[in-house]
Amino acid sequence: MDSHTRRLAVALVAALALAGCQGKVTRAPCPKGQVCVEYGNNAEAASLDPQKSNLVDEANIISDLIVGLTTDAPDGTPTPALATRWETSPDGLVWTFHLRDAQWSDGVPVTADDFVYAYRRILDPQTASIYAYLLYILKNGQPLNEGKVKPEALGVEAIDPHTLRLTLEHPAPYLPEIAKHQSFFPVPKHAVEKWGDAWIQPAHFVGDGPYSLVDWRLGDYIRVQKNPRYFDADKVCIDRINYYPTPDSVMAERRVLRGELDVNTMFQSNRIGRLRETMPTTVRTARSWRQPTIRSTPTTSPPSATSACAGRSRNPSTASSSPKSCCARARSRPTPSCPPAWPTIPAAPPCSGPRRR
Repeated sequence: MDSHTRRLAVALVAALALAGCQGKVTRAPCPKGQVCVEYGNNAEAASLDPQKSNLVDEANIISDLIVGLTTDAPDGTPTPALATRWETSPDGLVWTFHLRDAQWSDGVPVTADDFVYAYRRILDPQTASIYAYLLYILKNGQPLNEGKVKPEALGVEAIDPHTLRLTLEHPAPYLPEIAKHQSFFPVPKHAVEKWGDAWIQPAHFVGDGPYSLVDWRLGDYIRVQKNPRYFDADKVCIDRINYYPTPDSVMAERRVLRGELDVNTMFQSNRIGRLRETMPTTVRTARSWRQPTIRSTPTTSPPSATSACAGRSRNPSTASSSPKSCCARARSRPTPSCPPAWPTIPAAPPCSGPRRR
């Protein structure tokens, strides 16, 4: 056998071996009794800092780790999150938000001062936030971002640990809506001041949302785990989520079909006809950001008898399509109504109430 023939033989064997691998489904093991989701998230996250991120793919993760004053109700309208209620002055310029008792994932209380710190930070020219302009709605927001006034001039004030007052440049009845955006999220002042930019690393990350950051492997996955200190923790029914970068949307389709992924946040628009034929119950399009989604079924180990929420999903397929907490906020920006339980999870009543990621 000459060298050319040997090379062809080796190439053929390699091709056959690779073809044999295609039939294998690879999933991260899910601990017994837990519900796990493998989540295709389009792009690799560059930052999980709510004041420095700029991608929808980053927001999908950040909004599971941190919550702000308001969040999405099942119909996409704003509903209370950290703020339990608020009042507006007759002229519409002063908004007073009353905060619930909540904790960061390290046990430190979330206070109005964390919001003051966050809003001054995002408007600091040194932060160079791409979304700083959204806070120009606050009095002196733009001058602060341009370095023309001191941080103390910004229209944000902590009246007490549970009362936040915002003074606006002009009336903005849409403030509860825009407050859902991560640019309006609080950040843990104590962690940011201690660790600087390294506060978003898993070893230092502190959040107030339904999940805690436990691992971040560049180019592989970001893993979050249910946060027991979240104020609505009893309504978070997915225990663990792995977020994978899936820049090849066609390959991601195949991974959903093969059961390697439970959801993917993107597909090519010219493939929607074919996908609706081959995956009629799987393809969804977003309502809030018009972001297409492919959903499969999350992995679950046999739920234990004590699993309070087993059977209620966080609804990964909705508008921003990520699966998170169940009844109180089925993942970021979901469809107008929570879906029934995923097929692999035993029967349970349908979700109701505001969605929790």
